[in-house]
Order: sequence, then structure tokens, then C-alpha cells
Amino acid sequence: MTHLFGCDVHNSPLDDLLNQYYLWESELTSQFSDMTNHVLSSITNKNNLPPHSHIIANMSIKQGGLGLQHPRTNAISSYMSTTKRCLQYAHQGVWLGFNKSRPILPDSIHILYLDWETSNDRTWTIFRKYMHDFTSICCTQAHSHLDYVFNFNTSINKSRETIKEHAAIKMRKEVLEDENITPFEIRKVLPGILDRRTSMALMTMSRLEERQRVKNNIFTIALKRKLRIKIFDNEHHHVCKCTKPIDDYGDHFLGCPICHKTTASNGIRDGIASVSMSPALESWREKGNRGGTNVITKRTLTPDEVIGEILDANYSSFPLPLDRMVK
Repeated sequence: MTHLFGCDVHNSPLDDLLNQYYLWESELTSQFSDMTNHVLSSITNKNNLPPHSHIIANMSIKQGGLGLQHPRTNAISSYMSTTKRCLQYAHQGVWLGFNKSRPILPDSIHILYLDWETSNDRTWTIFRKYMHDFTSICCTQAHSHLDYVFNFNTSINKSRETIKEHAAIKMRKEVLEDENITPFEIRKVLPGILDRRTSMALMTMSRLEERQRVKNNIFTIALKRKLRIKIFDNEHHHVCKCTKPIDDYGDHFLGCPICHKTTASNGIRDGIASVSMSPALESWREKGNRGGTNVITKRTLTPDEVIGEILDANYSSFPLPLDRMVK
């Protein structure tokens, strides 16, 4: 995939090279978009996905996307990583692993990479066009020759991951949060949609054991929530048990007084606390807290916040095993 993306950049006209490395456009990009649309449409039973769903699908998992490879954000970075690898190997030898000597390439290969700074060859013309941008992303230390540091001192794998995350952040800020591309009702819920924990649950959990697999219908709903695709249709006029209408995206269930999971969540929280630190829980409740809500501030706390407050307030009273876990 990396070489395919890199070849697409190398074989494109120089005039088609955009200044933004994370917005590559080509025939290959269009074909990948069609392929992604076909796969996700088949899973979600939707004919066409909105633009924001495509962007979320192609963003990295760490940034809250699905991590699906796409040349739009990866083509130029793939080209730069491959060229940097060749340049580094030609000058320093091939890296085989830690504590292993680098085999030096013959002069017939080394001489091809000597004039990369001045050559008019399209390989180096493209490389130099984006080199300064990539240098500023991957090199944080002060140095008079950062281009040299990027090309010969920075780790190839680390640079690739850093650039991938930077591209995802740029796509979110400059494209996904653009009011001309993403409607307001979608932009206002982006922080929740782009929580990387939901991405990891969808894309990284092991499915080797069948009993641990998520059911197909649950996965489909979770995928629609992640891509912000309508789960219901207005024409059916769905009504909840609480007699209020259900919105197209299912947001109603997150705050419904009948269907919400606060009781179960609080039960899990209190169960953990009662087993491991019951004196701490009583101490915390004596300060005005009941059932996840502080009666003084009237603020409802999440289970994580409750456990965090208990840990902070009673750190010295915990037994040794829990003390180590907190550290």
C-alpha cells in the first residue's frame, strides 16, 4: 500500500502537487473513495455516505477515526517516508536492527543519492517541495541543519507515525470542522464522536474467539454512531418509552431517564469501591456526595471522576497493592 501511494505521487504531473500534503487528489484517490464508500455502505445499509463520514473513516484511530488507509492523507507522506528511507540507507547503510552493523551499499547505488539537494530529477524535486514541512513536524530539537537531522538522524518509523497523526489533526481542524463542509449539528458532537476509545473498541479488539465478538447488529449501530450516520428515519416517527420522540442519530437514549445506564454504571462504581476501599467511599459520601451527584455543587460526576476523587482524597489509606496501581 505504501509503495502504491508513493508511486501515485511520483507519476503525477508536478503542477498537480498541492502545498497541503494531507489533501492529495488523483484518480487513485477517487477510486479509493469509491471503494471505501462501497464497503461502508454495505455494512451500514446506506447508499451514499456524507463527506464527514469519509473523513472520519480515514482518520487515524488515535485521533478518533477508523484508521482506513486512503491516499488523500497518506500518499505524499508515504512518498516522503520511502524516499527518506532510501536516502538514509544509501548514505548510512541498511538498518537491520539494534546492535547490528549496517551493510554499506555499493558505490554504484550510493552515487545516485549524492546530489539530492540540487538535482532536477522529479524524485528530488518532489522530495524537496515537502521536506521543510516534514522537518518542522518531525524535528523538535534546536539545530542549525534540521533538514540533515530529518533525513539522517530521525527514526523512519517514528517519523511516519508522527506525520500520520499530524495529518489526522490537520484534517480535523481544517476540513472536518469547516462549516462549509460539515453541518453544525455534526460539528457540535465531534468531541464525542472522535473519542479514540470508541475507535479502538471498533477496530482493534480481538475477534479470534467467536464468543468475544460483537454481534453484527450492535457493530452496525456502533459504526453508524462513529460515522455520524442516521440510525432511524424520520418517516417512521419512533417514540421512546418516555413518550418523547427519538432523533435520527439515537442521541435521545444517552439522556433518557428511562433508558440511560446511570443506575448500572453507578452500581459498577459502588461495587468496585465497596470491595477495594469501603472506608474511602464512606469518607467521600460524608463530604456531601450521593449516588454520583455532589449535593453541594449539584454537579453529577462520571464513574471515572468519582473513583478519581476517592483516590485523591484517600490516597494514604489504600492498601499497598492498590497504592502501586494508582502510581
